Amino acid sequence: MRKIIYGGDTETMNGRPISFQFFGAGLSDMIFIPDAEKATATFLRWCRSLPARVQHVVYVHNLEFDMVSFFWDRRVDLVSSRSGEFDFSVDGWRVTGAYGAPTFARITDSGNNRVIMLVDSFSYYRASLAKAAEVFCPTLPKLSAPEGIGT
Repeated sequence: MRKIIYGGDTETMNGRPISFQFFGAGLSDMIFIPDAEKATATFLRWCRSLPARVQHVVYVHNLEFDMVSFFWDRRVDLVSSRSGEFDFSVDGWRVTGAYGAPTFARITDSGNNRVIMLVDSFSYYRASLAKAAEVFCPTLPKLSAPEGIGT
C-alpha cells in the first residue's frame, strides 16, 4: 500500500477546537470549525477526501492535545478507559488507538479503502514545534496567523 505523509495541527479557543490544519503531498488545508460539537464529523469529512487505497500518516506534535480537538464531541470515548485504549465507530469509520504515552490512532473506513494513522511526533522530538522548525527547517519562514484566529 502506498503511503502519504502529512503534518497536522489544531487551534483551540477556550478549550474548544476552532481550526484544523493539514499540510503535505501537495495538500494545504485550513479547516475552520464553526461548531465544536461537529468537530468529529468535520475531521472525518477531511479523512474521506483523501485518496483511497493509500495509507495516510499524519504527524501531529503533542497529539494528546490535538486528538481531543479532532474528536471533540467523542472525547469521552478517548479517555474513558483505564488502560488508555479506545475503540469506537462513528459515521462508517472505526477509530482505535491509545490515549496516553504514546498517543496514537488508526482510523479506517468501513470499506477499508482508507487508513489514516495519527502519530505523535513529540514521541520522536521532545521539544516545542517552534524549536523543531528552527532545527530542521531553519530557512522556513513562520507564517502569519490566519485572520480571525485568536481574536
